[in-house]
Amino acid sequence: MQRPHGWLKAATAAVGVLAGVQVAAAQTTLTITPDVVTPGSTVTAIVAGPPGQFFAVIGSSVGAGMSYGGVALAVGPDFVIRAQGVLNESGGALVGLVPPFQASVLDRYYLQAATSPSASFLPLSVSPGRVVRNGELVTGPNVFYTESREDTPLPTTLTSILHLDLPAGSYVIHATVAVNNLDLPRVPVLCALQSPRDHSVWALVSLHTLDGATLPVSLATTMLLSGRVELHCHSNAAGAIALASHRQMTALPVARVTVQ
Repeated sequence: MQRPHGWLKAATAAVGVLAGVQVAAAQTTLTITPDVVTPGSTVTAIVAGPPGQFFAVIGSSVGAGMSYGGVALAVGPDFVIRAQGVLNESGGALVGLVPPFQASVLDRYYLQAATSPSASFLPLSVSPGRVVRNGELVTGPNVFYTESREDTPLPTTLTSILHLDLPAGSYVIHATVAVNNLDLPRVPVLCALQSPRDHSVWALVSLHTLDGATLPVSLATTMLLSGRVELHCHSNAAGAIALASHRQMTALPVARVTVQ
């Protein structure tokens, strides 16, 4: 692990003194309260260790993979220093931290405390790793839904016939649309879902006169910013216009989308 001046990089959280913590032995501990929070909320981290020693609290999206001074850490290569300071005469410190769950697909965040008699954190004593969970995903995310029962002609150019406005995050989106051919002998109809970053595969049906069908369309996407997901359809024959009737769209937030 290479960090300028050991662990003493710029702190990102204010550190307060907790006088009530007593340390029975030279052991570093970290207590997190609460361990499930909604995005933007603060957790309280209580660090305990030898009085007067330097301490740091580090955080990462990964729970392993780094070491320092020959000591394995419970964080990954993307770790950052969330707070640092000096333990009080009782060997305690209290820190307020905001896990990076906002505009993120993280469902958990890993924290660990370290203490040392040296500002370079050599030698090093570390606490067991702790995990904070994203309460929006633990308790069940909001599901986004919309529908329309209005008949809409489908011209030969792509037409948006339904949409959902979604906050940043990862989603599995499913839509269905009922289409009908009330006139020409044969009308192919194509539909797809479109997000700011991704496009689903096309769903296709060929409708004969007075035929009807229901087209299912799905898309898994990650939206870095809030935006709109649209259901696009069109009739794929010159002079042909099919009709879209009942359609619906559901977006289910997920922790992440992994493309294979």
